Amino acid sequence: MKEKRIVIVRMRGTIGVDIRIRKTLDLLRLKRRFSASVFDDSPSIRGMIKNCQGYVAWGEVNDETETIVATRKLSPPRGGINSKYMHPKGDLGYRGDKINELVKRMI
Repeated sequence: MKEKRIVIVRMRGTIGVDIRIRKTLDLLRLKRRFSASVFDDSPSIRGMIKNCQGYVAWGEVNDETETIVATRKLSPPRGGINSKYMHPKGDLGYRGDKINELVKRMI
């Protein structure tokens, strides 16, 4: 059985941010805005996401989106970002399957 995988997309910069959050983003291989990484869903990755949840969007990835992230560089999303500050209504935080739509807008 295939293990569940998640994609993490960095949505905000880190000017004036605590060094622990910056270090966590570096460990997740999210060096700059609008970069993305795919990981196996594990408690350690979830803990790292929890540490930097105000700067990233994440959710379950499908196979098509996983190949896009592996082969292409992402750009800012077409249509803009809904909100970087409101977690339930904006593009930050847990997005579930909608993360695939966000990544497709960033091609």
